[in-house]
Amino acid sequence: MALFRIAPHDVPLRLATGAYIAHSGLEKWHGSREQAVGLHGVAAGAFPVLRTIPSRRFLRLLAASELATGTLLLLWQFQGPGQLAFAAAGRQDEG
Repeated sequence: MALFRIAPHDVPLRLATGAYIAHSGLEKWHGSREQAVGLHGVAAGAFPVLRTIPSRRFLRLLAASELATGTLLLLWQFQGPGQLAFAAAGRQDEG
C-alpha cells in the first residue's frame, strides 16, 4: 500500500517523536500523587467531564495512551518486526 509508505527523510523525525512520546508516557505511568492531581486539575478545568474520573486513574489512562501512541510511531518504522511482535503477543493469549 503506497498510501502508508514513509519517506526516508521522515524516519528520523518519527523515531524521535515516538521515543519522546513513549518516554513521556512511561514517566507519567510512574508519576506521583501530586503529578496526578495537578494534571487532572488542568485537564478537568479545560474539559469538565473529566472531573468524574479519579486523578490517579486519569494519569494512568493518559500514560497508557501516550505509551501506545509513541510505540506505534516507533513500530511503524519497523513494520516487519512490529507485526511479528504483535502476532507473537496475540498467540500467547490464545495458548
